[in-house]
Amino acid sequence: MKIAESIHILGSFCGKRDITELTPEALQKAYGIKKADLLILFGGSIPYGCDVAGAAMLAGMASRLMIVGGEGHTTEALRQNIHNAYPTIPTKGKMEAEVMSAYIQMKYGIKDCLLECESTNCGNNVTNALQVLEDNQIAYEHMIIMQDATMQNRMDAGFRKFLKNKCVQIINFASYQVEVTVADNELVYAEKGNEIWGMWDINHYITLLM
Repeated sequence: MKIAESIHILGSFCGKRDITELTPEALQKAYGIKKADLLILFGGSIPYGCDVAGAAMLAGMASRLMIVGGEGHTTEALRQNIHNAYPTIPTKGKMEAEVMSAYIQMKYGIKDCLLECESTNCGNNVTNALQVLEDNQIAYEHMIIMQDATMQNRMDAGFRKFLKNKCVQIINFASYQVEVTVADNELVYAEKGNEIWGMWDINHYITLLM
C-alpha cells in the first residue's frame, strides 16, 4: 500500500493540472478568460489525449489547435493503438503529430491543426513548437498545454524556461489522471472519470514516472 501511495503522489506531481476541468467556466474562474489563444497537444500522450483535446476544441476552449511530435520512444505504441482501432488511418512511418491529427480530423472534424513533426523529446517539443509559432507569425497570450500525465510537469518547466521573458500564461492540463491502488497484492489503476483509451500497462506507467 505504501508503494501505491508513493506512486500516486508522484503521478499527481508529474500530471499537473491548473484547472479542474476543460470548460470555459473553469478558464473564466481561474484566468478571467473564456477561451485560450492556443491549445497544444504533444506526442507522447496516449490516444486518450487526442479525445480530450478534440472535445476541448469543440467546446470552444481555444482559438487554435497545435499538435507537436515527431518520432520518439512512445511513437510505435501510438501508431499501433490508432491503427488497431481505426485501420483506415495510415500510421506506418507517420510522425506522432500526423497520426494524432488524422485521428482528430476523422473523429472530431477538426481539419486546420498546426503541426510540428520534427521533435523527438520534451526539450525540442518546446523549442520546435515555439519556432513553428514564430514562423507562422501566430500571436498568443494564453496557451493550454496538454501532455501525457507522466511528462506534463516537465513540459511546463520547458515552456517556462523558454518563455521567461514573454508575457504568456501557460495553463497545464495533463491528458489523464489515475490513482494506483493495490488489489490481490498487485498494483492496479483506479481510474478517475472515463475509461482511458490506450493507457500504459502499470509497469510502463511507473517507468515513465520514474
